[in-house]
Amino acid sequence: MNRQFQQLVAVPVLATLIVGCQARATQKQAPEPQHNDPLPLVLRSYDVPAGQAQQTESVLSSVLSGTKNDEITARVEISPNGQLLVLGPPGVHRGVTDFLDKMAQRKPLPPPPTIEMQYWLVVGQRADQTELGSGLDAVAPALETIAGAQGPMRFDKLESMRLRSLSDERGEANGMYVIVGQRASITEGTILSDIEVSTLGGSRLETRLSLQAEKTVVLGEAGIDMARFKPSPVPGAGPFTLFYIVRAAVRNAG
Repeated sequence: MNRQFQQLVAVPVLATLIVGCQARATQKQAPEPQHNDPLPLVLRSYDVPAGQAQQTESVLSSVLSGTKNDEITARVEISPNGQLLVLGPPGVHRGVTDFLDKMAQRKPLPPPPTIEMQYWLVVGQRADQTELGSGLDAVAPALETIAGAQGPMRFDKLESMRLRSLSDERGEANGMYVIVGQRASITEGTILSDIEVSTLGGSRLETRLSLQAEKTVVLGEAGIDMARFKPSPVPGAGPFTLFYIVRAAVRNAG
């Protein structure tokens, strides 16, 4: 083979090798596909077993709000006709469908009990003998116990309130002088309660405790400036002590 023919053959072979190497280099340097686009959101409605819409919405909202994945955004609401409305990406809907299918296979749970809390905020001041103002007959034994331990007092009602809430759900009520908030549940006959009580005069109590149904309990006591109430609902010159009293009961237990 003469030298000129060898050169003609070598040139296209070399060109082919160069092009091939360039193609492989280009392939290796190609960037990975990015997945930063937000997932599509879909709105769907779901039927929920009767009486369980509120509880189901609460559970799903809690789970979805706890996710740390910025790509997963979902909202859960209850429609006027009692259906569950879910706005979220397809993966969330698959999870919701699976959750509701398993719920439907279980026997319906009894409705949660309603827990009723009665509150009395009573103002006491020193007196020659123990006296009870109007509206305090229901807590007279508790007040007489206080007077027996601290000496004779005159007791007057600042305000009394009654508040009902479903087991493990929060309830709140605003009165003329008092705001109360509660979250209570019942376990083996014992009522577990988170209680917040505050007055417009600045006094506040926050506590967690266990209560026996129909038992009256003195939650605590604190000094109170009745001059901050205009006009003062309690007669006398003081000094005044505010007593927080509560009684719990279970209603509509399943």
